[in-house]
Amino acid sequence: MSNKQYTFSLPHNAGKIIDALPKTKKSKCVAQALMYFEKKNDKQKTLDIIALLRPKDWGTEKDSVTLVKEARNARAKQLINNSTDNA
Repeated sequence: MSNKQYTFSLPHNAGKIIDALPKTKKSKCVAQALMYFEKKNDKQKTLDIIALLRPKDWGTEKDSVTLVKEARNARAKQLINNSTDNA
């Protein structure tokens, strides 16, 4: 895949940073900054969606670890019972 050239203007401070970079590093630095920007925006979108979620009341005082352990134990017993029934 070849690189694509762009023509656009940057604020003076951003231009100073790019001008201070070695010629061979300029494109790589700008590309990394844009990828970081996109990743940061994606992370923020995800956090915004998570913030919209409301906790569900499950009608129990048990914590999540206890509920997961109970579910795993129940499933393990079910699998054991199924395997002995089929034997």
